[in-house]
Amino acid sequence: LPWGAEGMAWAFLLIIYASRYFHFRYVLSGTAISLRDLYQTMFWPACFSIGLAGIVFFMGILFSGDAAWIVLSVSLLVILLFSLICLLWLVPLRKECLEIWGLLSDLRRKEGM
Repeated sequence: LPWGAEGMAWAFLLIIYASRYFHFRYVLSGTAISLRDLYQTMFWPACFSIGLAGIVFFMGILFSGDAAWIVLSVSLLVILLFSLICLLWLVPLRKECLEIWGLLSDLRRKEGM
């Protein structure tokens, strides 16, 4: 392997993401859900995930020589702050979280019955 395990991991990642369009197109064919509906639903959670990944990446670079517990603590605080800002500022993301919270609450009530 000329690029080693890391090259194989990147190649696998690219193939998986490149095939998603065809996968979703096949799975959704014959249903009332369109690809546009799916992508609109996935847009804000995907942006949030990319933002979290960026934070983790840059925290690793900024604190590369420090103790692991320092990196973990600072990263956790920055991630919590980023999450709070996103939930307060981004209405679509807040709606998604409230909907999930409502579904979990309904599930707990049904289990308690």
